[in-house]
Amino acid sequence: MTATEPGPDTDNTSRLDDADALIWAVERDPTLASTVSSLSLFDSTVDPDAFRVRLERATRLVPRMRQRVVGNPLSLSPPRWELDPEFKLDNHLTIIDCPGEATLRDALDAAAPFNAAPFDKERPLFDVLLIQGIDGGRSGLVMKAHHAIADGMGMLQIQLELFDFEPDTENPELPPEPRAEPLSAGERLNNAIEFERGRARTSLRDLGTAVLKNLTSGDGDAMDQALDTVAAGLRSIVPAPPMSPVLKERSADTWHDTMSVPVADLKAAGKRAGTRMNAAFVAAVARGLGLFHEQANEACPLLRMGMPVSVRAADAEATGNHLQAIRVELPLDAEEPNHLIEICQALIDSHRADPAQSIIGPAQQLLAHLPAQLSGLAFAQVLRGSDFLTSNLPGSPVPVYLGSAEMLAQYPFGPTSAAAVNVTLLSYQDTANIGISVDPAATNEPQRVADCIREGFDWILTG
Repeated sequence: MTATEPGPDTDNTSRLDDADALIWAVERDPTLASTVSSLSLFDSTVDPDAFRVRLERATRLVPRMRQRVVGNPLSLSPPRWELDPEFKLDNHLTIIDCPGEATLRDALDAAAPFNAAPFDKERPLFDVLLIQGIDGGRSGLVMKAHHAIADGMGMLQIQLELFDFEPDTENPELPPEPRAEPLSAGERLNNAIEFERGRARTSLRDLGTAVLKNLTSGDGDAMDQALDTVAAGLRSIVPAPPMSPVLKERSADTWHDTMSVPVADLKAAGKRAGTRMNAAFVAAVARGLGLFHEQANEACPLLRMGMPVSVRAADAEATGNHLQAIRVELPLDAEEPNHLIEICQALIDSHRADPAQSIIGPAQQLLAHLPAQLSGLAFAQVLRGSDFLTSNLPGSPVPVYLGSAEMLAQYPFGPTSAAAVNVTLLSYQDTANIGISVDPAATNEPQRVADCIREGFDWILTG
């Protein structure tokens, strides 16, 4: 499969956009690392040599996979993406035999520290771990990338270069390696000046447009509406402490678990409540975390959830982030499943439709104008307010292959990013594969968290 056409030239003037620059700057605190990853489970052994060729080809077709982030700490402009002149695939690919008894649990325990390890920021921001010999002759492919490379949907598009829709597809010819001419000191300065001019115009224009839109729409006092919009927007990004009395501490480590449920069952649960599959998914996670707090004998009626909302256009490039985050305070229980699903849907819809959302993007643009240390510090305070994160991604509706090996499941693992738990769903064929990431500093019982989330899904699906 081919998502992009090969090209020998790489643009060294491309810079991180404002959202990516904030994600990059915030990682001065390792608890806010934004690594996205997945574990793809295959029914048989993946040929390591054939896979190496596939991965090499992907790095030549997707420029970000050979680019590193290069910045000047004295510059107000965001860092640039520049081709790594010393790129070597072996620096990014590790092949191991599954440790322990070679169960899926052992594979997950091998994947967790691999995913939590920080990237070498002198190199491109992706790494791959191929785990061979999982019980039943299976292979596991762990792929991780920095969120600045792409959002979840972008990562799935990049994987189009690795997987096929038919088994035993012949490896295509390798395209030429990308090349780039380094910028001179004068060119770097001129590029930064031109970039800042354009960014300042865009930031002020977008913020003004967002406010004016609210001045000229609706009934009542237009000025009051505009001020309310700005105030609500500021409230949505102002720092707030987590709400859980139990899941308090944070670290850079992670623990993984997985579960799977039929997509049809989740859709049916949403339909029973007159909503959609995503609301049923969120309600199941909320109910599971409610059960965890009940078992800990701690009253906790609400938790704050962070959830990315995709604003990716159909023709958007694979790389880059096309997300807007919302924060919602969700109840953890209701009299019956349909009621909790309805509440979750209503709260999510109200936050998505809030006019304040229109100023968050421009506000982030203005925040990105600050020196990286200050912008990262400010953005970090916002991220620390979530108790848990959820994300829901559509995957391939048909089987995919890596050589002769068929993918059985693909489990996504989103970053905790200063939350205690991240639960991410990725559909594959007719199954919703769910990756559960728990910060072990938040609880010494991560397995109990995962088990409670499973119970939450059982409650929602049998309602």
